[in-house]
Amino acid sequence: AGFPYRAAFTHWICDSVTMKWKVDVCFLRPESATKLLAPYAASTCYVPHPVDCSFFKKGSEKSKDSRDERIVVGFLGRLIEGKGIHLLIEALPYLPERVHLLIVGKGPMLGRLQALTQELHVEQRTKFLLPVPYADVPKTLNKLDVLALPSLETKYWIELFGRVLIEAMACEVPIVASRSGAIPEVVGNAGMLFSVGNRDELISTLLRVVNDDSLGAEMARRGRARALELYDVPVIADRLAKTILKTLGNQA
Repeated sequence: AGFPYRAAFTHWICDSVTMKWKVDVCFLRPESATKLLAPYAASTCYVPHPVDCSFFKKGSEKSKDSRDERIVVGFLGRLIEGKGIHLLIEALPYLPERVHLLIVGKGPMLGRLQALTQELHVEQRTKFLLPVPYADVPKTLNKLDVLALPSLETKYWIELFGRVLIEAMACEVPIVASRSGAIPEVVGNAGMLFSVGNRDELISTLLRVVNDDSLGAEMARRGRARALELYDVPVIADRLAKTILKTLGNQA
């Protein structure tokens, strides 16, 4: 196994190029890369993607009509095979009728995913939308009851972060995600995780969340707290500034 991809050429690049000019500090993501990249720099600093928690936050979209019993499980991202979106569609027939699926994005899998909804007779419970402008992402996330990221692992790809995860956490949207790549370290205790590619475990995990309002509320609370503590823009900016100042001080 390698990082960030399971391919030898990435290590060849590091060994043949980077080692010739050892840097003072290496900013890296995900945190699990620290051990691998430590030999290439005098020091390392984990810098995750930031999220603006003043912009990504719980909105009025969360207030549902009491007559609307639908539970919306959503996916936002590229429609590629590695994201495992087909698993969500395959899980839908085993979930209560009130559970609907919203897929927001575009990519080469779109046609196959639409055909799969028809094959499994869940097209009436599935809605596809093209990607929304970034300014509208919080509004879209706030329409969800659950954010799902069922990423897979392939020979050349794993989920290296999953920016939508921290955006959903900031918006207090419960998360169900696979354990692909960096997802566990990003989500921490703010979401429910299942084994990569395991559809049955995905189904049981979604059932737990959609059938337990208190669990969803607790996940939402933890998600917002985690986003504020670890991923908010001022937090990341402060970490960068301190690291750079420390590096400059060591050189003085």
